Amino acid sequence: RLLREYLDYAENSTKLKLNRTKSKESDFVADIYNYLVDAGYSVDKNVGSSNYKIDLAVKHPTEKKYVLAIECDGEKYFDCKSTRDRERLRSEVLNKLGWKYYRIWSTDWFRNSRVEKKRLINAIKDALKSPLNSEKESELNIIPHFKDYEKYDIPSSYIGDYAELIEMVVEKEAPISEEWLLKRMVHLFGKNTITKAIRDELKECRLKARNVEYKNGFLYRKNQSYFEFRNIDKNDRDAKFIAPEELASGLEIIIRQNMDMSKDSLFKIMAKCIGYSRVTDSLQLQLEKSLMLLKKASKIIYSNDRVQLK
Repeated sequence: RLLREYLDYAENSTKLKLNRTKSKESDFVADIYNYLVDAGYSVDKNVGSSNYKIDLAVKHPTEKKYVLAIECDGEKYFDCKSTRDRERLRSEVLNKLGWKYYRIWSTDWFRNSRVEKKRLINAIKDALKSPLNSEKESELNIIPHFKDYEKYDIPSSYIGDYAELIEMVVEKEAPISEEWLLKRMVHLFGKNTITKAIRDELKECRLKARNVEYKNGFLYRKNQSYFEFRNIDKNDRDAKFIAPEELASGLEIIIRQNMDMSKDSLFKIMAKCIGYSRVTDSLQLQLEKSLMLLKKASKIIYSNDRVQLK
């Protein structure tokens, strides 16, 4: 039967479907898993997102991270599209993300179990000897490039309805912090600081703007549902002037490019993108809120301070 299927594949270039039984694969992985648990290690199965999963991942005994990715030549291995995917790309991606990578062949494991078990334990011990610190981990992660923030050029003097001006700014820049907009419009009143009178007048103008919605200190286009993080120097737009939906969009892109990462690394990368050298307390609170937006929208899996795409 296998020969017939192979000849059909060779002649017609159809995908070769071998009816591999999952029981053998699961027995193989389960045997390794049980051995490591009996040896005192904490191990998770099928770690990762979508189709990119690690068979077994060994946890650090004291820190909330994995120290070793273990891959076996089971069904997921043969389902990879090419040898390049199986042998090089997966290990390269894992190494870039800071994982130690170890391959176990089923034939070696069953034929020479004693030697293979000793090699596996040594691999775990070596991985534990050189743990990655959080600063190095963030450097290993991919830092994406975001589009630049495009500002509406508010004139030095303006004769007209301020409600219309607010609409034009919001149309181009939404979501935008109302406080930041006030700072950029205060010169129109011949002032350098925002007084209560100016704040009240602009609030009335904002309420008159037909295509503008207000929520928690930010102005949005009416029924706005699409958000995109935009890069701008913190000296111009401080982090507190970035809407949570926009921050969430930036976090999602970082997670998408890195697949699986610690929350600390995610926040450090986001801080760099905003222009901060570190994650301040106020920025931490903002990023936590934005991360919860992604979790609420079922876009990510967030557990034990690790984040990955759902």
